[in-house]
Amino acid sequence: MEAEKIKETVKKAAKELFRKYGYHKTSVNEIAKKARIAKATIYKYFESKEQVLDSILMDYLD
Repeated sequence: MEAEKIKETVKKAAKELFRKYGYHKTSVNEIAKKARIAKATIYKYFESKEQVLDSILMDYLD
């Protein structure tokens, strides 16, 4: 997968999980499982779960 596609896949999975379980009850492991990618791949593109959320929020502001 190309970088932008991976980032979008992660954000899509995270959005679904954040909506369903909330930010604090969602782990990076769960995001990785939902996105069907390795946890390490998430950390290649995002420093933390917080940065995933920040990226999602920035998409809404743009």
